[in-house]
Amino acid sequence: MKKYWGILFVCLFSLSKAQGLELWSFKEVVVEFKKKLSSHELQRISRKYQVHLVPFSSIKSSYFNRVYQAKLSPEQEFLLKQDPLVQNLEPVFGLETFSIIPDFERSPRTNDTLWGYQWGMSNRGQILVRPIDDLHSERIQGKRGYDIGWVNLERDLKKDIIVAVLDSGVDFNHPDLKNNIYKNKPECEKDGSLPLRPQEDKDHNGYKGDCMGWNFTARDKRLAHRPMDDSGHGTHVAGIIAAELNNHLGVAGFSNRIKILPVKVTMREKAEKQMASVPKGKKGKKKVLALSDRVAKGILYAVKMGAQVINLSLGWPMRMDTKYLREAFKFALDRGVSIVAAAGNNDNNSPLFPCAYRGVICVASVDNAGYFSDFSNFGGHVDFVAPGEDILSLYLSHEYALNFDSLGYAYKSGTSQAAPYVTAMVALLKAMGKGQNFEEIWARLFLSSKKVMTHTFKWVQGGLVQLNRALQWSPQPVVAPVFKEMDRILYQRSKKTIRLSLPIKSYWRQAKKVVVHVKSLNPNIIFLKKEFFIPVLSGQKFLSLRAQVKDDKKHSHLKFSVTISYKNTKPKTFLHEVVVSRALEGDSDVEEIDLPQGVWEQIRTVPVYKKSNLDVPEYYTLSKPKLDLNVNIYRLTQGKTRYKKVFTVSLPQAIRLISILKIDLDDDGVDDYFMRTLSKDTQSYIGFHFYFPNLKKKLTFKLNYQGKVAPSFREKRNFLNGSKDFFFIPWSLPRGQKIKLPLYLGRGQLPQRDLSSSPLDVNQDVLKKRLYFYEPEGHLIHLRAFAGPQFEEFVRNTLKKRFFEKVQFHALFKKDQKIHLLFSVGRGFVKDFYDVPVTTDLLYDGAKPFQKSSFSYMDIDGFSYFLSTDLTSLSPQFHVRPVLVGLLSSTRGQVVGIENLFAYDVVQKDKKDGLLNYLHGFWLPEGFYAFFLTKSHLFLNVFTKKGLVKIIKRSIIRSSFLPGHLFSETLYPIVFGAVKKGPRPAFYVNASQLSSRHVYLWVVQNSQLISPMYLDVSFSENCRPLNPHFWKESFAYIFSCKTTKKEYLKILPLQ
Repeated sequence: MKKYWGILFVCLFSLSKAQGLELWSFKEVVVEFKKKLSSHELQRISRKYQVHLVPFSSIKSSYFNRVYQAKLSPEQEFLLKQDPLVQNLEPVFGLETFSIIPDFERSPRTNDTLWGYQWGMSNRGQILVRPIDDLHSERIQGKRGYDIGWVNLERDLKKDIIVAVLDSGVDFNHPDLKNNIYKNKPECEKDGSLPLRPQEDKDHNGYKGDCMGWNFTARDKRLAHRPMDDSGHGTHVAGIIAAELNNHLGVAGFSNRIKILPVKVTMREKAEKQMASVPKGKKGKKKVLALSDRVAKGILYAVKMGAQVINLSLGWPMRMDTKYLREAFKFALDRGVSIVAAAGNNDNNSPLFPCAYRGVICVASVDNAGYFSDFSNFGGHVDFVAPGEDILSLYLSHEYALNFDSLGYAYKSGTSQAAPYVTAMVALLKAMGKGQNFEEIWARLFLSSKKVMTHTFKWVQGGLVQLNRALQWSPQPVVAPVFKEMDRILYQRSKKTIRLSLPIKSYWRQAKKVVVHVKSLNPNIIFLKKEFFIPVLSGQKFLSLRAQVKDDKKHSHLKFSVTISYKNTKPKTFLHEVVVSRALEGDSDVEEIDLPQGVWEQIRTVPVYKKSNLDVPEYYTLSKPKLDLNVNIYRLTQGKTRYKKVFTVSLPQAIRLISILKIDLDDDGVDDYFMRTLSKDTQSYIGFHFYFPNLKKKLTFKLNYQGKVAPSFREKRNFLNGSKDFFFIPWSLPRGQKIKLPLYLGRGQLPQRDLSSSPLDVNQDVLKKRLYFYEPEGHLIHLRAFAGPQFEEFVRNTLKKRFFEKVQFHALFKKDQKIHLLFSVGRGFVKDFYDVPVTTDLLYDGAKPFQKSSFSYMDIDGFSYFLSTDLTSLSPQFHVRPVLVGLLSSTRGQVVGIENLFAYDVVQKDKKDGLLNYLHGFWLPEGFYAFFLTKSHLFLNVFTKKGLVKIIKRSIIRSSFLPGHLFSETLYPIVFGAVKKGPRPAFYVNASQLSSRHVYLWVVQNSQLISPMYLDVSFSENCRPLNPHFWKESFAYIFSCKTTKKEYLKILPLQ
């Protein structure tokens, strides 16, 4: 069946070409008539309006008997609408099944039926339809020649070459790939198939039954010899490299001489997330190896099996990088195995591994018009680019992809698709004897590169590589800087001088009279020596660069150019960007405070509920003697003791601490502690614990909840003002004891105690947004829901609403020192909004007057409540002001004031970089600063009374390249600068979980958003960043550190 797709589209293409523009002046519509037409009526209408009416369906029904399809000109459409028999006329909305409009060559270079869609192999101007968001798309006209420059080398190749694909496995039964799967014949059955249950390791390589590769994700060792793809990703990658060529089927790979060795190291996203929770089970089963183990062992296996090229369309951040991973890569590279990796799809220039390893060829993505793909990572550590947008290749042979309706084929976009183009190129260069070593391969790829254009400022070392050009070059020197593993430079603030060792390498042949010119593109950083001369360069030479920092309060990023010329060549300029970071070690501004032994790794900050966090820092550690869990509270002071243990709270039957919060529970002016634990006696339960230090008293309760779906309650907090989505309300216990318990909006069912006994209340188990609270009774705490069916009925009766008008809860907020519930009554977009103060009494008696809210004149359905920080006065205690924020679409949001009604519209014009969520807001004398997070940026909107006056965007680092894993820098709002001098909004960023061991700030300064150099602080592996905290009139970075002799805190004031 697939064979005829090419014929079908040739016919359509020829028809549209022959009829020209006249074809597009007609519009397809669906016509509904008022009654079933007789043959006479159908003929009359057809003749009168010159239209051909086709029954919509053969289904017999009162509706479809009256419905027809037709193609009408605008004039025909206008006249037909006026006919007395026509009930309705609707357009047909086209869905583009294919995201590429193909070009079919008159004499195609292969007989593969889908060749016309493979613009990456042969770009003849195919049109790429690129989605912008869920509703919009754009058409990108292809530019001839911007492809991989594929040539058919089948007649020139004399032997096979093995390419290992380390990925999600490969569908080795795919009809368009099965003949190009590498087979380890000693381990295969006589007919070449996989053994069902291999009993012995016939080739003694340590992998029993590895006829077609190995599965390093297998929980059952008996299935490890079956590296079958479960997501389609690995099959897609393998198809780009080696889909069978000229088999009258599907797509074409580079060569039938390339044989794919499947090495399964990843799983589909859902399985990857669940992997860590799999316990040891029955015989033959065990936990799956961690990803780093899988990749390292997969590399070693590929080398053992004779692979000459390895493709890794995956990557990981620095936090996952290990010595044994690096050693595995080094082992392969030292043995002449070429490794090609993808650059990543998060639109940033932060190094990703293995892309940033020296010796690994890293590949970014280009579109069909010769521009960098919007999603593609970039930077000096990236070597080349290759086609990566809407690449048609193989998919799981038994499945239809959503974007292509031919079984076993799919479009995919990403640097994952770009890398295998280069992998196949490298394999063919080696097979042709034109890739004797890494230096020759890299030089040929560089010399073959075509310049790539960019809508934004992106760059890589080379350009778009092309096979036909790479084959033509004769040996010659290619000189370039090596920027791999060079992303950060440390400096001492007292000296403000930075040093950089820059490798300059001559690939393939020796170079003479090499001139290197370096130039800083940051006017705040000046290189002291800018030009270097190397008479003869053979291999690699390091240049020692020194630069002076004029002002380390300016932006921390140093972008610089390196221009290289040598004998008989034109100058070539390379770009790179590094972060200049302050070294924590040896900094004279750091204060050190000794810690007790054995706590530096487990010490955590105690969060404070709804305060400015200006009091002294407190920390806690956990210990577990016998059956209880001990929480040890430590306090940091500025006195002689500096750091002391305040008390220990023992939590009975607790297994794990869920949360801890510092809060005045009994309104006596002294902070107390609210803790929740996972506990267990005969069965597991949630424990609620209250500790009152001044009374040295502890109360413990057991949460009682019966229901299928419990609403989630999480103490979301930041360093300024605590929670944004819950409040604490007071309760009186027997014997006069007072406590406070959370009140929050959550999505869930009605708890058992609030279910109505009426048979008419049939929707009580529906998941919906409800107002939940906790009710103490004896030693139990019950989860309750305010406003069940009875309350909704009461609201309708009181407000004289009809039965079908829904009561919906929207937000909790504080007004006039009281907690208010904002709810609406209505249907669809027609709603009236009301708010009512929430007290303990109201939870049981809803018979209170409802005040119509001023929000009734606004559409705030789906808005959330947030607290913004008020910096309009120089007060040592920061105040908060509530706002409602709604994300109406990926490009539009709104911020609504509660105390003083206002509405600010937020617009993100870049539809490809849509709004994800609201982060925080700051009030300053000059206006309101609203921070949002987009897919790739920190997005600041500045508002005044005149409305929006400024938009500032700054890149953030994210990595979503592994299935089931999203790594991102964490951002927290804080206040920068001394309180008395006028603090400024800032965001604290902890990058230690992603790119490297450093923390930094984004600071609003002189109407700009910058990351000051002296606030970007790098620390050693023997330190851990804790939450920043106020210390001596300003925020300070705080680190928990250890040496062989002691454990201590390092405090660095942010002044």
